[in-house]
Amino acid sequence: MLLNLNIKNYALIDELGLEFSEGLNIFTGETGAGKSIIIESLGLILGERASADVVRKGAPRCSITAEFDTANLSGAEKYLASLGFENEGQLIIRREIDPAGKSRAFINDRPSSAETLKNLGEFLVDVHGQHEHQALFKTRLQLNLLDSFAENEQLLSEIESKYQDYRKLLALKDARQMSEQERERFIELYTFQLKEIEAARLSEGEEEKIEQALPRLKNADKLMSTSEQAFGLLYSSEGSAIENLGKAVKLLENINSSVEDLAQTSENMNKAYYLLEECSRELEAFKDGLRADPEELNRLLERQSLIAKLKKKYGQSVAEIIAYREKISAELEALSRHEQDKLELDSKLSKSLGLLESKCALLSAERGKAAKKLSSGVEKELSDLGMKKASFKIKISKRGEPSSNGWDDIEFLFSANPGEEIKPLKDIASGGEISRVMLAIKTVLAKADSIPVMVFDEIDSGIGGPMGQTIGRKLSQLSKHHQVLCITHLPQIAAFAKIHMSVSKQTVKNITKTSVVRLSAEDSVEEISRMLSGHEITPAARKHAAELIENALK
Repeated sequence: MLLNLNIKNYALIDELGLEFSEGLNIFTGETGAGKSIIIESLGLILGERASADVVRKGAPRCSITAEFDTANLSGAEKYLASLGFENEGQLIIRREIDPAGKSRAFINDRPSSAETLKNLGEFLVDVHGQHEHQALFKTRLQLNLLDSFAENEQLLSEIESKYQDYRKLLALKDARQMSEQERERFIELYTFQLKEIEAARLSEGEEEKIEQALPRLKNADKLMSTSEQAFGLLYSSEGSAIENLGKAVKLLENINSSVEDLAQTSENMNKAYYLLEECSRELEAFKDGLRADPEELNRLLERQSLIAKLKKKYGQSVAEIIAYREKISAELEALSRHEQDKLELDSKLSKSLGLLESKCALLSAERGKAAKKLSSGVEKELSDLGMKKASFKIKISKRGEPSSNGWDDIEFLFSANPGEEIKPLKDIASGGEISRVMLAIKTVLAKADSIPVMVFDEIDSGIGGPMGQTIGRKLSQLSKHHQVLCITHLPQIAAFAKIHMSVSKQTVKNITKTSVVRLSAEDSVEEISRMLSGHEITPAARKHAAELIENALK
C-alpha cells in the first residue's frame, strides 16, 4: 500500500505532502489545476524517464519520495532481497532530478537505478491513463494473472519440477554429444587441475593459521632476547623486581603488628608479590617455548606461496579452491561416464519429456477453461461500463517446446465495437477505452491480482453521469481488494471516495503553485456541488451532492 507521497519543486508544486488510505482515494479539481502532475511524479517513482522540464524554475533540484507498506508483498520482498536491500515491510523510494535533467534514485536511502525502480514498480503500482506504467500490457503478467485466476499454482509447481528433471537429462546428453577431441581436452585439463589441488592437501582455515604463526617464527631471535631480558629484570637477575619486593614485604611484616595504618598496604604488597610470581612463571614458559626454527619458517613461507599461486588460478580463498576441486571432480566423473549406454539415457529423456508434456497439456486445458470464464466475466463488466458490444478474448497459442511454465503463449485481445478487428490490448488507442477495459479486467481479477496499488487517470473520458455512477461503484468494489487512486472530473465518481482530495492552482505575484487539500465530509459535499454546478454553488447542487454520496454509501 502507498502510505504517502512527498513532492518538492516539481513543475507547479512547491512542496506537497500527501497521505493515503486503504480503499478509494479520489482527486478532483478544475482542468489545469495540476492533477496529472501527481500521477507523473508517481511515474518517476516507478522508474519513468526523467526530464529537466519537471524541475520548478529556480529550484536546485526536484525530489519525489514515496513510502510503501510491503509487509504482505512477497514478490517485492523477494526482489529487494535478491538485490541485497534490507527491507522490513517498509519501503521508501526517492527520486531526484537536477535542472540539467540528471536523475538519481534511492531505495531505503541506498543508491539505485531507474531500471531497478521500474522492475520493482511492477510489484507495487499499476497506473492506467494516457501515458502509464501498465503491467497488464505485458504478456508475461497476463499469463501470471490467468494462472492465478485458474488457481494453477500446484500444477505449475509440478511442471517446474518435471522441467528441471528434463533439463538435467538434456544437459547430460549434451555433455555426451561433445566431440571426442573436446572431451579428452576437458578430461586432461580437469585431471591436471585436480592433481595440482589435491597435491597441495589444503585444509580450511590453514591460511589463517599460517598468517598467525609466521610473525613468531620470523622474529624468534628478537622475541627470545627481549623475553630473556624481561624475565631477568622481573625474576632471575640480582636485584630483580620480585627480590626487592620480597624484601619490602618482610620489612612491613616486622612492623605491621605495631602499626595498624600499614595493614592494607602490606596486604596489597603481598598480592603484588604473588602476581609478579605468576607473571614470572608465564614469561619463563613463553621464553622457554621459543626457538628459532628456520626449517619450519621456510616450510610455512613455501606453503603460503603455494596457496597464493592456487588462489590466482582457482579461487579467492582456500574454501573456494576446495569448492572448485569438488566441482571439477564431479565434472570429470560426468565426462568419464560417456561410455554409458546411450539408449538408456535416450529412454530416460523420452520418458521425462512425456511426463512434462502430459502436465503441460493438462495446464493448457485448465488455461483454456479459465480463459473462457475470464473473457465472459470481462465482457459482462464492459457491458456494465457502457461498452455493450465490446469483445474481449484471450488468445492461447502453443510454443515450440515446453518450459518451466508450460508451453502456452497468451495475449489479451480487445475490440470496442462489432466489425472492428480484435487487437492486442496494448494496441488500444483510446485512453477512455483503456481505462474501462482495465477496470473491467481488474474487477474480475481483483482477488487474483497481487499488485496492491491501482491508479486510474481519465477513466471518465467520454462518458456521462449515469455511467460515471456505474464506474464509481466498480472502483469502490475494486478498492476492497486494492488501494485505488483515481483522478476524475465526474461528481458521480467522486461521491464514492473514502479519501477525497481537492487539487487547485493559485497565482500570487506572478508565481503559480499547485496545492492539494484533503477534504472533510462537509468539504467533500461542497467540492462535489462545485463539480455539479460550477463556481456558483446552489442549494439544489448541495442537495444533489449529498444524495450522490448517500447513494454511494449504500
